[in-house]
Amino acid sequence: MRGLNKVFLAGTVGRDPEFSITKKGIPVARVSLATNEFLKSRDSNEPSQQLTQWHKISFFGTLAEFVNGYVKKGRDVLVEGSINYYEKQIENAAEKIPLKIASIKAKGITLLGKAESYIQNNQNSTKTDELAKTSKKGNLKAGYLPK
Repeated sequence: MRGLNKVFLAGTVGRDPEFSITKKGIPVARVSLATNEFLKSRDSNEPSQQLTQWHKISFFGTLAEFVNGYVKKGRDVLVEGSINYYEKQIENAAEKIPLKIASIKAKGITLLGKAESYIQNNQNSTKTDELAKTSKKGNLKAGYLPK
């Protein structure tokens, strides 16, 4: 049987993308994405509790260039990708402790929210005007999925 490794995350970008180029010349952009979950209390008189999870997202190639140009801190996005794990050694005083870290390798991104707020944050971009013209009723429906 073939497996499936696919994830969709909708959340808010925690900081501006970290953009770099690998030794092989591949553009890379990394962001932190916050997702929120609201947990209901057993006691109906208590308010629900908000649980925020932070996710490390990596974008490559033309998708990284798109993210670097259009995604900023506070932007709401929908990311499609796959979960990848890597190990990191944490050095304790007496021993090295292996730590397994999950990250998301993005394969696509959709910008969410109102086009007006997006244009305000990116006034220097001519592509932003094109996106605003194609959006309906002020909703930005721009997305980017590489071929």
